[in-house]
Amino acid sequence: EGDAPPGSKMVLDGNALANLEILVNNTDGKEAGSLWAHVNRCGTAFGRRRLREWLTRPLRNIAEIEARLDAVQALAGPLSAEAEGLRKQVLSQTPDLERLLARIHSMASRHRAREHPEARAVMYEGPKYARRKIR
Repeated sequence: EGDAPPGSKMVLDGNALANLEILVNNTDGKEAGSLWAHVNRCGTAFGRRRLREWLTRPLRNIAEIEARLDAVQALAGPLSAEAEGLRKQVLSQTPDLERLLARIHSMASRHRAREHPEARAVMYEGPKYARRKIR
């Protein structure tokens, strides 16, 4: 969440995550028995990424926590079977916008790099040196 002000989230180090069994359990190091396994009901990759972020970097401000709780309850609240099916269908067809934006950004960066004068510089004559290595 880029909209959260600095310092509004707790910083949990690896030891805290392990001791609290947030992502894996202490018995065999697997997800079963962890908080993640207990609360993860996400149907999309972006939902799983967001939940993982929420669990590993929890909010500190009570008002923000309550606002998030209200939003989650509104989304995950009880629905009729028809509405539940529609919700799952819509979510399964929703593209992973976070990944798409990252991909678009990286393509733009590559294009920009190709257009940069340094990209046109010839550092060495590849075929000439490749033949010398073989002989």
